[in-house]
Amino acid sequence: MTSVGTAKAGTFSEGAARVVAASLIAELQGGEQPPAYAGAGTCYIEFGGDRVGRVDVDFLSGPSPTGSFTEPSVALAGDKQHFGSSRRARCSDFNGYRRTTRRLVAGGMVEKGRTRRRS
Repeated sequence: MTSVGTAKAGTFSEGAARVVAASLIAELQGGEQPPAYAGAGTCYIEFGGDRVGRVDVDFLSGPSPTGSFTEPSVALAGDKQHFGSSRRARCSDFNGYRRTTRRLVAGGMVEKGRTRRRS
C-alpha cells in the first residue's frame, strides 16, 4: 500500500473485475446494473515459521480506508493456501467463460467480436 490510499493487491482487482463483468452482462442482456464495487478485500502476510497473518481492508465504504489485522497463525496459513488455490483453479477453468460466450452468440448478442444491444 502507499500513502495514496489505493489498493495494490490482486484481490481488489478481482472484486472490481467482477463488478465490471456483471455490469457488461447486465448491459448486454438488458438487466439491472449490479451494486458499485465495495472496495473491500483481504491480504495475507507471511511471517515465517509457517505462520500467516491477515489484513482485511475497506477502502470505499467510509470517509477513509479502514482495516483490521488478524494475528499470524498456522491456521491462517491453510486459509491463505485455500485462497490462492481457489483462484488458480478458477482462472484455469475457462469452461464457464465458454458457456457464457456460446449463450451470447446463440442469443445473437455477440457476432464476430462485436456486441449488439437488445432492442
